[in-house]
Amino acid sequence: MNTYANTVKERLSDLIGEMSATPWLYAKNPEKDFTRDRKLPFETVVNLLISMGGNSIYKELLESQGYDVNTATSSAFVQQREKILTCAFEFLLHEFTKPCTDKTYKGYRLLAVDGSDLHIPTNPDDPETFVQAKSDRNGYNLLHLNAMYDLCNRLYVDAFVQTNKCQNENKAPVDMVKRSRVRNKTIVIADRNYESYNSFAHIEQKGWNYLIRVKDLGSSGILSALPLPAGGEFDICFDRILTRKQTNEVKAHPEIYRYISHSSPFDFFDQTDKYYRMSFRVIRIKISDDTYETLITNLDSSEFPPEELKKSII
Repeated sequence: MNTYANTVKERLSDLIGEMSATPWLYAKNPEKDFTRDRKLPFETVVNLLISMGGNSIYKELLESQGYDVNTATSSAFVQQREKILTCAFEFLLHEFTKPCTDKTYKGYRLLAVDGSDLHIPTNPDDPETFVQAKSDRNGYNLLHLNAMYDLCNRLYVDAFVQTNKCQNENKAPVDMVKRSRVRNKTIVIADRNYESYNSFAHIEQKGWNYLIRVKDLGSSGILSALPLPAGGEFDICFDRILTRKQTNEVKAHPEIYRYISHSSPFDFFDQTDKYYRMSFRVIRIKISDDTYETLITNLDSSEFPPEELKKSII
């Protein structure tokens, strides 16, 4: 018998049971939804949603109900499903994973963020997800999943789903960082698509650290505005004042200021404060005879020298 698996399953069942005692907290219409006895109460619907496989809805319902002749219809399930707020599953995820986060690296939680496209059933009438590269080709529908994964404890701690038309991998980590309940030391690790001063600022305002792979030398990314060596390995610290102002002072001192265009999101400018100071390291590491990777981080060099950070990308 797999004792650990049974313990995990029991914890999940207990949490769903606790939630079902107060279903109005997770219902779109608290005064009406899940107030009557039905074939598909709150607890049953939640259990089905997190355990369904790839079969049709009705087949999943039949299997879950032991092929009872009184099994609820697919339509009834869809109606019950629509009554539940998405926050119910966010709460369940966070509460379920909270006790399983004791493992760290040098005292830090390691949270990796990455994204992936998800194919969903084809529906040309859904403009937010429908993609058709050429008029003579069949189209398809996509969602974009951004997930936050705890590397040491091997579990997902958050996820953010966007439609294809609204895909923004710089917004996703910001939202996940802002709503996270983690308060201890944390390092967010992410790939090039998450390269953004706004993301860096949100992470450091949370009291966390970041280690982000960025576009290499000669690109149009963040490095293009920094005075860096033409090649080779290096570890250089920068201290910049970010601003949207274009005064003569700002233009004359690129070694002090970094202009942020109005088209680039940055959430820490307001009516009274037009400047934001940020300190970070740019590290370029050789990983093979002719291949380099470049990272931006606010980790201290004495605790995390380049040799140690190299382990994170090999």
